[in-house]
Amino acid sequence: MMNEAGVRRVERRLRVLYVEEGLSHPGKNLLPLLASEVDYYLVTAERDREFADRYSMPIYTFPSPKFPVQRAWTSRQLAARVLRETKVDLIHSHSGTDFLLPRTVPVVTHVHGSWLADWRRAWHTAGPAKRMRHLVGYLHYVLPESIGIRRATHIITVSEAVKREVIRFYGIPPERVTVVPNAVPDYVHNIGCAKRPQDPPRLVYVGRLHPSKGIAEFAAALARAPELEVEFLVLGDGPERKFLHALAARDPRIRVLGAVPHEEVLRWLERTNIFIFPTYYEGFGVALLEAMATGHACIVREIPIMEEVLGRETGILCNGVQTMVEAVADLVSNPEKRFELQRRAKIRAREFSWQKSARILMDVYNKVAGGACESG
Repeated sequence: MMNEAGVRRVERRLRVLYVEEGLSHPGKNLLPLLASEVDYYLVTAERDREFADRYSMPIYTFPSPKFPVQRAWTSRQLAARVLRETKVDLIHSHSGTDFLLPRTVPVVTHVHGSWLADWRRAWHTAGPAKRMRHLVGYLHYVLPESIGIRRATHIITVSEAVKREVIRFYGIPPERVTVVPNAVPDYVHNIGCAKRPQDPPRLVYVGRLHPSKGIAEFAAALARAPELEVEFLVLGDGPERKFLHALAARDPRIRVLGAVPHEEVLRWLERTNIFIFPTYYEGFGVALLEAMATGHACIVREIPIMEEVLGRETGILCNGVQTMVEAVADLVSNPEKRFELQRRAKIRAREFSWQKSARILMDVYNKVAGGACESG
């Protein structure tokens, strides 16, 4: 390629310093797809060394301290070391622990969900005793998020819902925010293809057992409807585990399986057909997308991100857990409707693709890096 002066330009591969405490779902799926075009240098947890070795990516590791400020300081120290040793074109970091990173090169911040949005909801519903804990949470999570997002050269969000929050809460111009949606690996779409309308109704929830997920509320509401002949599997761990185990001891329909490996999660998704997701806040909802891809009729709380991912014609959006139990009763008594929602969910899940998201991410890199990959 020639420049305006007629001098041949040599294009080199983009060099990206990728900073994340431990590689998340997007990192593990997007980086391999761009590894043929991008030289990645990883600053992440030691547990991701195998991933880095598999794709021949230099890795700089650190332990995972308890608090974000500690993680941010450690990330800064390692990032500064990489910047001294290697000429990189930009930093791709993740919101919350990136606010102390050096700004000697452009920084792209990846926002999975707004701590501020979740904090505001929790603050307004908390009593006086819990508000002191929420103030500590504000300092540890919301404040670092605010600093990191405002200092970023460009911001990536996992959904349009999170993009709106970033623009609204932090006054970021829309042109500085790009949505790179999450997805699921292609093999997940091949799970659940043998499901039939006559299969018995089996409910499943996958996620943290935390008050913000609404799972204990839904399980309690289901327990108040003993006439419903349905099995409910709960996969995950968290502070509401004890309550759910106690509930399951009184109600044989409810089984709390705890945290299980992802391979086992997929095996359960192959054997269930109604997915319950009563979460109050979500940045995207990969668990929901996995349930859609594996053929589930999805019953979710009516919040913006659920409509964005699931859609109103593809699943059932409810305004509370009692309405969700009523929706379960309807699907239990109407297997044809249940199976039609399973079919629609599986089709819609195909609209989300890591390949599409990788191209969007590459466009962001090129936009932010400018002409950094061209040397004469």
